[in-house]
Amino acid sequence: MWGTVRRWKQRRSTVNQFAVEYQTLLASQHLTSKTIANRSNCLRLLCEGIGTMRMSEVRPAHIAQLINTIWAGGRQFTARRVLYEAEAFFDQALLADLVDRNPASPVKAPPAKVARSRLTLELYQEIYTWASQHSQPWFAYALRLALATAQRRSDLVRMHKANIVDGHLHVEQFKTGARIALPLALQLNELAAPLREIIRESDDYRRPGSYLIRKKGDLPLGPESLSSNFTHARKAVTAGHNWGNKAPPTFHEIRSLSERLYRTQGINTRILLGHKRQSMTDEYNDDRGLTKDNYQRLTL
Repeated sequence: MWGTVRRWKQRRSTVNQFAVEYQTLLASQHLTSKTIANRSNCLRLLCEGIGTMRMSEVRPAHIAQLINTIWAGGRQFTARRVLYEAEAFFDQALLADLVDRNPASPVKAPPAKVARSRLTLELYQEIYTWASQHSQPWFAYALRLALATAQRRSDLVRMHKANIVDGHLHVEQFKTGARIALPLALQLNELAAPLREIIRESDDYRRPGSYLIRKKGDLPLGPESLSSNFTHARKAVTAGHNWGNKAPPTFHEIRSLSERLYRTQGINTRILLGHKRQSMTDEYNDDRGLTKDNYQRLTL
């Protein structure tokens, strides 16, 4: 009887049908909203490719074809993430007795080459100079704050004066949930001002407010505003530049530039960037002793 029910389930269930159950499982896990959104997007791409297939009929060749199609479309990192999500998806299907094996497991992840140009200090300075003259005042300030703190867009736009506690700017990273406390005495040599002074500058470009980067009414801006303004400024100062086979740098590359500059000053950039493992440097230490309620302090 059980074998008959099992075979019936396997013949009946499609990828799209199990995706509904899998989405519920993702929502029940202790994941950040950003992580759930990213994984849901990978699940959507998986369903777009093989959603109408019966679970039991999906073979490694089907997964490989989907991943290669995404990779060939220029989305190398997305292709890798979809493969990892497919493997987790079919692992759950195994537990639900919908498949006898995981068809994603034998598929090798495609190479994901870095296709974006690094941002140099010289180009950053050119962009900042242009922005100071032609952009909204908040954007020129955002460039300085980004270089001073090495944080992501989503964290920069959420920085609030209430986050300054005990001589530190506290950051709870939106993407990972990592908590770090940046000392107000932190100073990047190239900026010639400590973080304390750069925070004070937030009151110079507009009437004083609570958010460090803000629009009228003391309202925060969205991360997309940082990216679009950066792209506009970069295009203005690099008109006619040939980037070769790489894409031009984006606002996010300020984070990498900041890390590289701080590293030459001997700053612990693993803590600065909020990594458990510092893959961008030679340091691969586990972040031990960090609890949900504590911030890991960057020491100078």
